[in-house]
Amino acid sequence: MNPFSGVFWRKKKEVDCRFVRVEVVIVVVVVVVVVVVVVVAQIVVVVVVVVVVLVEIEVVVVVVVVVISETALGTNESVLPHCDVRSAAYTTPSHIIILTPGRPDLALNP
Repeated sequence: MNPFSGVFWRKKKEVDCRFVRVEVVIVVVVVVVVVVVVVVAQIVVVVVVVVVVLVEIEVVVVVVVVVISETALGTNESVLPHCDVRSAAYTTPSHIIILTPGRPDLALNP
């Protein structure tokens, strides 16, 4: 009796490689997308932190310059054009608020 014929011989099951390749491609694409999203999120966080730190440094520098200029001049006048300490007039790019000391009802908001 021939061992390779009939009951004794069984054909080896073939695995369809197309499905395996598709699954591998899907897994690789998902991993790449997750990595890209995480890296972009980290970059955004770093940029936000840098901007916040720069804004805080700018505020500190403005306060220090105002204090130094007042001390150097010996008056309440500041060398900064946007901050007049005597009348507490603060100018922002989009709005001007002038406060009169002791009289909040006289505040001018043009």
